[in-house]
Amino acid sequence: MEKFIVWEKKYLIGINEIDEQHEKLIDLINEFYWTFKQGRSREDINIFFKKTKDFIKIHLELEEYYFEKFNFEFKDEHKIQHDFFRNETKKLEEKFYSGEYTVSYEFMSLLRKWFLDHIQTSDRKYIECFKANGLM
Repeated sequence: MEKFIVWEKKYLIGINEIDEQHEKLIDLINEFYWTFKQGRSREDINIFFKKTKDFIKIHLELEEYYFEKFNFEFKDEHKIQHDFFRNETKKLEEKFYSGEYTVSYEFMSLLRKWFLDHIQTSDRKYIECFKANGLM
């Protein structure tokens, strides 16, 4: 299967639970890319939207749980970024459900940008805090 993003070791942040979820996110992005590229049905793409939305919710809530538990210094700034991502995802989902099939590419691009930008920059800020509190 052709990949939209190839998982690389440079994406690891050294916290197993988070790394596993980040790798799962890449799998979902690639699954959607393949589904979209193959011209699959709206129903198939709808399944992807739901699966990805549910996964993103779990992932962001996990990070935010640790922000609170460990009193992460930049938690408010990070939550603002999460809220922006949630809102963008919701807007694209609403466009999709209103019949804009082409929004699928926008959604895929948003996920890729989020992964490559946010996860590789902002998420790295919490590594020291999380590890100091026992996460490995």
